[in-house]
Amino acid sequence: MLSRRTLVTSLDIGASSTKAVIAEVDSQGYVELLGHGQTPTYGFKDDVVNDIRELGDTIGACVDMAEAMASQRAGSLVVAIGGEHVRIVQSHGGIPLHRGGSGAGSTYISRQDIKSAIDNAAAAPVSVALQVLHVLPTRYYVDGEKVRNPEGLSGSRLDVDVMIVAARQSVLNSIVKAAEYAECRISKFCYRPLATGKAVMSEREMDQGACLVDIGGRHTDVAIFKEGKMVFTSTLALGGENITLDSSSHLEIARAEAEKIKLSYGHCTSSLVDDVEFQVTGVSDGTLWRSIKKSVFGSDVIQPRVEEILEESLKAIFGSGEQDSLPGGAILTGGTTQLQGFKGLASAIYPFPVNNGINSGFENMDEVAACPGHATALGLVLYDMDQRIRRREDVMDNPITRLCGKVLRKIHAVI
Repeated sequence: MLSRRTLVTSLDIGASSTKAVIAEVDSQGYVELLGHGQTPTYGFKDDVVNDIRELGDTIGACVDMAEAMASQRAGSLVVAIGGEHVRIVQSHGGIPLHRGGSGAGSTYISRQDIKSAIDNAAAAPVSVALQVLHVLPTRYYVDGEKVRNPEGLSGSRLDVDVMIVAARQSVLNSIVKAAEYAECRISKFCYRPLATGKAVMSEREMDQGACLVDIGGRHTDVAIFKEGKMVFTSTLALGGENITLDSSSHLEIARAEAEKIKLSYGHCTSSLVDDVEFQVTGVSDGTLWRSIKKSVFGSDVIQPRVEEILEESLKAIFGSGEQDSLPGGAILTGGTTQLQGFKGLASAIYPFPVNNGINSGFENMDEVAACPGHATALGLVLYDMDQRIRRREDVMDNPITRLCGKVLRKIHAVI
């Protein structure tokens, strides 16, 4: 586990809003939420930084809000990255496991062997315009047979399938520059579905097989987890912003008003809505206000677009070939899933169980942080904690470290 109390600061730059979280992790792995912030996003559109200073001001304001709540300074940032510029490359590699000079026989597989096989698979060519963020093992094979965890098994060859996650270098560089403008330092980037899954999926769901469907402002992330690993991911260019723009166009009102009406009166299953009326501002006919039926708004605007998002995400799931091995069903998260009737409509469309993702794993969680929109920012903290623990375990498992440990124990025995 972690050897001391560690401060972790995360940042999720979304299409419409940016969230920051400051948390503290103790030596037992318990996570305490100290502060969080949320501000509108400026200077970042369609996965591209279009104004360094505006994005810098966004980051600075969001982190300042989290610092004020936490009553202490933020540390270096763990930042979520996603969108259509992220590329997924599938690769395969392996190593022989013969020990000694004879070149024959089998041996037991160590953590270092697994790392070497993954490094071999990671050597796949990737565009120079991309920066590799993660090399994620998806399947292991010992002497050609698929195994869940090869560590400690005996064999003569170890192979591994990996998923290489890479992002456009220019986008990453621009985000780093914007953070520097806000006097913040970025320590690492994390692919958004990895972080979100950490926050809203249980270990059991990730282990037995489940699908994460994260519906954000401009994108919907679909990621399938099995045996504790992400084995498939896809990003759809559809999200809550499409519903807002549809509402704005249909009602002939400004985007800001359409967003408020969507959240207040939008319902995904129009047949379940009473004929309650709400008012919107008038148009060119000279009226100041117009009355709109909630059921009509749902059937004409909300339900069709939500159905499209759900059906396209289902196509992505079926395209993975993993749809028959998801006993954990679909885990829904993202701000759009807070629309009334969303889960019910998803249950009618998906052929497997549907559940709302619940942010967990934190102490001192308040109502704001517990909402789906904060899932990625919270998951980044859990992801960073896992990475720190794994690095420490890798160091402890290193042959040189083990040798030094033996020497020190002998010295202590003599003393």
